[in-house]
Amino acid sequence: MRSDMAQIEFSMIPDDEEDVRTMTAMLGDFERLTGIQVRLRTMQWSTAWPDLLTIASRNAGPDVSHVGGTWVSSLAAMNALRSFRLVEVQEMGGARAFLNPAWQTVFLNGDDHIWSIPWTGYAYFICYRRDLLAQAGITSFQEAFRNHQAVFATVQHLIHSRLAVPWVVSHYPPPYSDLVHIAASWLWASGGDFISPDGKRCLLSEEAAIAGLTYLVDLFRAVPKKYARISPAGVVELFAKGEAAAILTNNRAVESVIMTSKEPEVRENLALANLTETPWCSGGNFIVWKHSMNDPERERGAVSLVKYLTARDSEIRWGRTVHSLMARLEAVEQLYPEKHPFYPVIQHLAQHGRAYPAMPLWRRIEYQIGQTLATILEEARQSPRVDSGTILRQHLLPLTEQVNRLLQD
Repeated sequence: MRSDMAQIEFSMIPDDEEDVRTMTAMLGDFERLTGIQVRLRTMQWSTAWPDLLTIASRNAGPDVSHVGGTWVSSLAAMNALRSFRLVEVQEMGGARAFLNPAWQTVFLNGDDHIWSIPWTGYAYFICYRRDLLAQAGITSFQEAFRNHQAVFATVQHLIHSRLAVPWVVSHYPPPYSDLVHIAASWLWASGGDFISPDGKRCLLSEEAAIAGLTYLVDLFRAVPKKYARISPAGVVELFAKGEAAAILTNNRAVESVIMTSKEPEVRENLALANLTETPWCSGGNFIVWKHSMNDPERERGAVSLVKYLTARDSEIRWGRTVHSLMARLEAVEQLYPEKHPFYPVIQHLAQHGRAYPAMPLWRRIEYQIGQTLATILEEARQSPRVDSGTILRQHLLPLTEQVNRLLQD
């Protein structure tokens, strides 16, 4: 290694060892191409947020970080990030080059700076077997998943059929935010929202929100008791073995089924549907820390790395190797041609998907909502005779008051 090579540090939050191996190889190629050495630091999703807060508060650490897209606005509000210049954004293709909901995560409400660049996409889908749904009497799959009411009716139809395992959803314990991500689609489809447009009021106790979240709770209640606490990996295994008719899961889990299932009838009959007509979507973004600007060489290296990793060929390489949904539209088109199971749901996601509000306090609010939803679902499991709406109102009213106090401070 030459001593005169520019050096930067990059932190990422991998899902597994394959992510680390692939990124290490790509960083090696970047170094050979640019002469910039990159030290890779890995984090874990369960502890990444406090790690990032430490970097922000100390104004020291990695020059570039891979972060959850839902965290960008909160980090930007801490005055810890370097915004991307207009010319840099144009060189990367600008807003039109990326999935629209992914691009919604690059801002902070109230300013026009671009604080991050989308890299990967992340969303939840219903993965189902066409042959098993047909056995249950469902023949029009387009109508079965046309909107949130139709999805709910389809699940109710399945659980009253003779299918052995009609419907399964993973158990998502805190501190992960998966429950909030899943809930968002149902909330928006029912006309509800988390926060008012002016960012001053929490709307979770309003009737539209209660209606949307009632669908969510009832869908979790529809899971057979045997699978009430099944892990995400367990859900994937159940479907891959051909035992489950329909599951609710994320894009990487679906990719795993497609790649690993040894059952021909599973691969041949696998199809996907969006959770609702207004699906949530976010993913992983790249940020450049403000402290990198203390050294112009590191700053240039940091921006160069973001450009390299979000370029078309790099995104296609990452998506194909680790089986990830990507944020760049050119990569999406290459990874999911028209006959791919993902094609129709990604097309809908690109046109109708939404992201969370880009507000300074969102990460704290997201955490509080996730904790409350976990409590609600646990109570719903323990008290099957209590109406879902009743349980929701008991918990969402104090949550709304808590969030409102936070917004007014």
